[in-house]
Amino acid sequence: MESKTVKRIFLFFIFYLPFQYILVGVVGLHYSEPWPAFVFPGFKTIYSTEGNVEIDEARFFAVPGSKPGERIEIAPSALFEGLPASQLQGFLRSNFSDQRKFSDEAKEWFRNRLDRLYPDENFSSLQLEWSVVSYRHDENSVSITGRETSQTITIPLGFE
Repeated sequence: MESKTVKRIFLFFIFYLPFQYILVGVVGLHYSEPWPAFVFPGFKTIYSTEGNVEIDEARFFAVPGSKPGERIEIAPSALFEGLPASQLQGFLRSNFSDQRKFSDEAKEWFRNRLDRLYPDENFSSLQLEWSVVSYRHDENSVSITGRETSQTITIPLGFE
């Protein structure tokens, strides 16, 4: 390879990498970060304040059809088994951040997944609660100081 070609490649990346980093930052403020990129994805679910750490947390609850007042908590990692833990929060933010209408195929997938997890139950809906959980770190322990639900999304499991 000629030295001119090497210099051109070097100059290209000297300008391209900072441009991409700026673009990812600007786009990340308004939308989700473009992927893949040369930078790590942002940790949008952890907020640190003086003395506390706040974390956005998603919790799923299945509502049995025979007991409408009762809810069974299901960990997102159990519901979306096989999805890497490092990608779970990003997946949930992208797909469950607002009340949307789910297709019959998606509802069927949720029903099948719940049937595998709880074969003796019949569920009428699946609820997702987004909460902000506050933790306080003392010298030798970490304790939850509060949990505030910010949004609840209900997915009816019947066909419409």
